[in-house]
Amino acid sequence: MTEGRHKLRSGAGPMTPMLLLALLAIYLCYTYCYRDILWTMEHGLEFWNALFDGQIMDFYQRCIDKCTVPAVYNMSLYIVFAVWNLPCWIIGRITHTNPMSSGLALYYCKTMVLVAYFYSLKIMKRIFTATDKENDKPLSPDTKMYFYATSLFMLIYALFVGQYDIISLLFILLGIEAFLGGRQLKCFVFFAIAVSMKYFAVFLIIPVILLYEKRILYIVRNLLAVLSVDAVEKFIFRPDQVNSATEYGSRYTAAHLIQGLGSYGTTVNTGTGVVSAFICIYAAVCIYCYLCSASSGRKLTDNLIYVSFVVWGSLFLIYGCCSYWLVLWVPFICLLMLRSRKLLSINILLEMLMTVSLFTVKLYSEDWVVGNERTIRGDNHAIVNMFLSGVLGWKTPAVIENLGQVIMNVNDNSFPFMNIVSSFVIVSFIALCVINFPGDAIQSRIHGIDAKVIDPNKLIIIRNAIEVVIALIPMSLYFIQYAAANIY
Repeated sequence: MTEGRHKLRSGAGPMTPMLLLALLAIYLCYTYCYRDILWTMEHGLEFWNALFDGQIMDFYQRCIDKCTVPAVYNMSLYIVFAVWNLPCWIIGRITHTNPMSSGLALYYCKTMVLVAYFYSLKIMKRIFTATDKENDKPLSPDTKMYFYATSLFMLIYALFVGQYDIISLLFILLGIEAFLGGRQLKCFVFFAIAVSMKYFAVFLIIPVILLYEKRILYIVRNLLAVLSVDAVEKFIFRPDQVNSATEYGSRYTAAHLIQGLGSYGTTVNTGTGVVSAFICIYAAVCIYCYLCSASSGRKLTDNLIYVSFVVWGSLFLIYGCCSYWLVLWVPFICLLMLRSRKLLSINILLEMLMTVSLFTVKLYSEDWVVGNERTIRGDNHAIVNMFLSGVLGWKTPAVIENLGQVIMNVNDNSFPFMNIVSSFVIVSFIALCVINFPGDAIQSRIHGIDAKVIDPNKLIIIRNAIEVVIALIPMSLYFIQYAAANIY
């Protein structure tokens, strides 16, 4: 028995956990679809139409004219969508059919997210392995990988919702892996690609550069190198100029996003005026990174993990975010939570409180994202409706409520339930920032929970199980309502 437990902890156990994870991922991925993946699929198909019509330079205008919504991101992201959806476009041309009306085509489109999810597991395992070399008695990389894989945000927003932010996350993780390995040039290349897809990576690469580079001209050079791909794409295809003419597209231009940094999210009234809380925190983090003396070794790794956690956390919790952007934060939450053996139990408890509370808040404030009724044909039902109605012959319920709507119905407006839950999120985040602050001066004064009181290995299993169960609730609620309308 002892030998079996040792094998499990060392990552040498059977393939059963990976098989179960694969089944869970497939189930979550193929039972629901949020609208964004439909729009990007449509843009990917239009890319090939524009290319073979000799109008690739007019791609963004064609998307305004021919697609459901404008294409608001840089060309590098649409090239990824186009390459992945090329088989659907070819089959559509040969059969003279519209891939957007095909269930199989949609399943294929969502498979891109599934592949990205499993590739991210592979990268994270390598990062865990690289950072474990500096720790005493670390958890096995497999244990850490499953901790990341079963994160509620990853299961819901990457797999279930099918949000494509995980694609840019892959390049961010590859950049972090290269940085940890001392390959700065490779790191900049990966971050340049990530930035060209979505601007979130900019907020992370600046502190990363400041952690190891102190020469001002070299800092500017490195930052310009990271922004180069985005600048070239903007110059060639001019998406902002095209999209600024539409109400939807104008919200995603670079100028609009920069303007919103100072006014959106939490602001603070000061003697000099109203300032953005996120900008103040971010500036403080950058100053801290610049003043850090460690440019290699464990201290650099500790600072990198901690700063990444703080930057994403302050961006998403204080500045504000769409719920599915949280997948970008997940790797750095996991890296910080599992970094210290001493703080492992308290970190996991706080992570559960923060994650579940934040998920509840986002369900309430964005009830249309998770479990919204929708099918590939846009008749407001989930993909699974193809099976329930088409195969089983069940009738569609007149009304189907998703989990967010259920919470809204249960919540009594006279009781500030969501304010209390939101407080749990912020308090947990602040606590994690305080107790995990790198440096011997602070860590020597902090004591974790004794393993005799809470076994961290059992706690990890409990945490993984809880977040998996919660991830299964949205679709289970859908099944229950379908069954109730057809059986009783």
